[in-house]
Parts: sequence; C-alpha cells; structure tokens
Amino acid sequence: MSLPLFIEGLVKDKNVASIMPTRRSCVKRFLRDIPNSRDGIIVEYGPGSGAFTAELLSHLGPKSFVYAFETNKIMVSHLNRNYSDWRLKVFHCQAQNAMETLKKEGVNEGQVEMVLSGIPLSFLSQATRRELFESTSRLLRPQGVFLIYQLAWTPYKSDSQIIRDLREFFDLRHKEFFWLNVPPLIALRACPRK
Repeated sequence: MSLPLFIEGLVKDKNVASIMPTRRSCVKRFLRDIPNSRDGIIVEYGPGSGAFTAELLSHLGPKSFVYAFETNKIMVSHLNRNYSDWRLKVFHCQAQNAMETLKKEGVNEGQVEMVLSGIPLSFLSQATRRELFESTSRLLRPQGVFLIYQLAWTPYKSDSQIIRDLREFFDLRHKEFFWLNVPPLIALRACPRK
C-alpha cells in the first residue's frame, strides 16, 4: 500500500492505531509458529493495509479461509483490490459483528483455528472489549489461538484492565515486544478457557 493512501486512511479514521504499516520482519516473526500449508479458518480483526493478511495467505493451505473484519472503507477497498485470493473474504464491519457475520457464512462457534487482532483495544470501552473477548473465545476451537498485536506504549502491564478482561476468557500464554517496528508493538498469545 502506498504511504499516501495509508496516510489518507489514517486521517479519515480516528480508530486507526498505527501511523505506519507493520514491518514485514515483525509480521514474519509474529506469525512464525503458523505451519505452512495448514488448513483451517482464520479470522482477522482490523487487517488495515493487509500486512498480516498477506503473510497468513502465504502460509495457509488451499482449504483455508481468512475472514477479515475492517471498519475503514479505504483499507477495505485496498484489501479487495490487492488481494484477489479466493480464500480471503473482507467484511466492512466491526469485529464485534464477527460472530453474526460468520454464522451467515456457515462458520459456527468452535470452528475457528486462530483469531488475529490488530484493532486498538484501548480505544474500545470495557464493555465492548469484554463482549469482543467473550465472542472470540466462543468462535475458537478448544485448541485455538488468539493473537493480539498492539502499540507497545498502550497499557499492557500484567495488572492492566485490558489484561484482566482478557484473562477472564483466555489464558495468556506469551507476551513479546517488537521494538524494531515503527511504532513498537506488543504481541499477546492467548488460548480460550473452556
């Protein structure tokens, strides 16, 4: 995605969390545990310009599907124009609508392999965030994974309200910082409490 188009999306949408797309080296490191040619259903909240989407598609097998939920119209248009992969379906709606939208697509609770989220959780109200965590935990298979990446200066101490809300529905397995990204990111890996 061109920098001017990315900046246009940033200026027109107060909910865009980052001033730059995530560096490819950070994306690769963050998604390093995804095996090649794996088949499954992946959900992506807030794909933005598609930095993670492209890497996901390169790893996933031919029977996989990626369902992406994006609120920014410019980013939705960019994703639809630049990723013509039949395994990707982009929805112009909030992540909170994922459960309802996926049901219409024939995806039921407990069928999703992984949920990847780049939406700025600190921008959401606590009630909305808890609703999102709860519905995400229901979407995931018992062995599923919830991967979250956020700006590193947002409140992610072990006792923060966001972490406490997450731990109500998930076991937090791993936390990692990506200081070389601009801006720096924190990555969380969690598994649903079943």
